[in-house]
Amino acid sequence: MTSQDNGSCTTPLPTLSRSSAARPVSGPPPFSTFCPLPSQMAHQQQKTATEAMAAFAPPPPSTAFLSPTPVAGAGLAAAAELPLAGLTPRRRRCTLPAVSPKPWTPCPALPPTTPPPTTAPAATPLSMGRRSEKIAGRKGKQDRAKTKAYARIGKTLIAAIKSGGSTDPVANRPLAEALAAAAAANFPKENIERAFERANSTDQADFKTSSFEVYGSGGVGLLVDVWTDNSNRASADIRQAVGKAGMKVASVGSVAFNFDRKGVVEVGGEAGDAAAEEVLMAAIDAGAEECEWVAWTADEVEDGATDGGGRYVLSTDGGDLMAVKAAMADAGHPVLRAELEMVPRVTVDVSDDDRVANERGVEALEDLDDVDAVWTTMA
Repeated sequence: MTSQDNGSCTTPLPTLSRSSAARPVSGPPPFSTFCPLPSQMAHQQQKTATEAMAAFAPPPPSTAFLSPTPVAGAGLAAAAELPLAGLTPRRRRCTLPAVSPKPWTPCPALPPTTPPPTTAPAATPLSMGRRSEKIAGRKGKQDRAKTKAYARIGKTLIAAIKSGGSTDPVANRPLAEALAAAAAANFPKENIERAFERANSTDQADFKTSSFEVYGSGGVGLLVDVWTDNSNRASADIRQAVGKAGMKVASVGSVAFNFDRKGVVEVGGEAGDAAAEEVLMAAIDAGAEECEWVAWTADEVEDGATDGGGRYVLSTDGGDLMAVKAAMADAGHPVLRAELEMVPRVTVDVSDDDRVANERGVEALEDLDDVDAVWTTMA
């Protein structure tokens, strides 16, 4: 008999003789009887690995909390084979001693408390806040008027020098009048020198006058006088201010026909029939068209205008302004103001809201450097 090596299986093979070769062999071949197939070997190895893993696996979750009887040297397999009846739980039961309830006793009443005395300052009267607001508003108007007057004087000086061609007041009459107006308004000397430098500069353009017509709130018409050296800049600034104020730029001639250019001269004097007759006769001789007594307003009184309780306002044609001013001064009447104004022919009564909206729009326009004056038909 010989042996045949087949990998890990060694099986003895029978020796065939001449007499047994013809004899049929019953049963499976010897190789399949003694050597397993590869698939059978893999199944056997997997079974052995599964049994090894089961031997070292932890106990099931239901018995994890139990404390088995220690077995020295037995290992996990021996502990797992112990009967469950010999295991005792690790949990302990504890009983609390019986406590007798205490009788309920009400809380003692708190003594009455008195609120602490208030130390708040006394309330300020509402009139003080309104008065402060009025003062701030009046001061803002004064500052804007002063700024606008200074800007007008500076432009007048530049225009007089460029039109007259000389910086000598003796040879240039418009410049002499502009310097007189600057002295009357306490125009700073530094600003006068700056205006002379701008007038002599080659980059300084000529000032030109124009006007814009605007529709305000409540049917009020506004006429904006512009005196600028840059028409494009002035137009853009005015349109922007009008749009922000909720107004609308009107077409040419739709608002201007409601105004007449008049000369306005304010003369100081006392109230009464005798003083009024004297001023009226002097105004007629000077060529004035109208003469009216106007009392000082509350704001003007607080600003210091208290002489005589008011003033006489004379209205004249625009071309006769300077003649009437000189005649009233020669007659011994102090001239407080003499300017050209656009006087409305008909005024419009508006509500309080429309009045506030129009006043804000006028203030926004007057804050522009290129705007010389704003006239309205608002009563």
